Amino acid sequence: MSDSTQFRDLGRRFLPVLNQSVTPEHVYVSNNTKTGVSINLPIFGTCNPTAGCMKYCYALRGPMVFGHTLVKLAENFNKFAELEGATQEIINSEALRIASTLDKKKRNWIRWNGSGDLIPGSVRVINALATLRPDVAQWIVSRKPEICKTLVDSPAIRLLVSTDVTTPQGRRQKLLNLRKFFKKTVVRVSYCRSSAKRVPAYASIIFNEHIGRKKNGWGDKRTCKATMPGSKAGESCESCRRCFAAAKRQKQTKTKDLA
Repeated sequence: MSDSTQFRDLGRRFLPVLNQSVTPEHVYVSNNTKTGVSINLPIFGTCNPTAGCMKYCYALRGPMVFGHTLVKLAENFNKFAELEGATQEIINSEALRIASTLDKKKRNWIRWNGSGDLIPGSVRVINALATLRPDVAQWIVSRKPEICKTLVDSPAIRLLVSTDVTTPQGRRQKLLNLRKFFKKTVVRVSYCRSSAKRVPAYASIIFNEHIGRKKNGWGDKRTCKATMPGSKAGESCESCRRCFAAAKRQKQTKTKDLA
């Protein structure tokens, strides 16, 4: 089965789930041992995938395509679509509820888009959370430069924009330009590596392509250890935090250290 065929087949499976899904009272917050607490959305209706995405995206296989997972993704999509037009009071209430979930788990950060990407409703909640609870670090992963610009400029937001060898040049440049667009928000650039070919210098974090248990050992000091062969179960985002660490100022250059 080709990569594009697998992507289309999952889309055909997901559409009936979305059509039959309800709008829940609240956003569903996920939790797992590797990436910690996250809010996930479906790749269909939110993502603008590259050719590379349609090959290595983990939302195309495994537990992410199980029936109950697809239902939760559809419900989150519905909820954020509803929140796009909600009053600010409702948005604030949802943001504080998410923060309370983190407080109960004794976590001071959350990942957005463990799967999927930003949509207007989720941006509204992110912006409210950054304003009401600036102590919560929001790790946001995106490939959509235009909607990223609607995020509030806040040190609480840690934006990780994703690229790979198949990212169109125009979109890649727009993603890189976000580093200049934001003044307070920390912007880092990741790169999904699919071969031994040298990774561009602009990438501050490298994820070696890995599908299932197969991991490639292309070495680079910027590479996420969890994507390397021999990675340990304890090597989690919680213990590393490099993708969403706070910015460091260098007195000599007066620039953000994005490495």
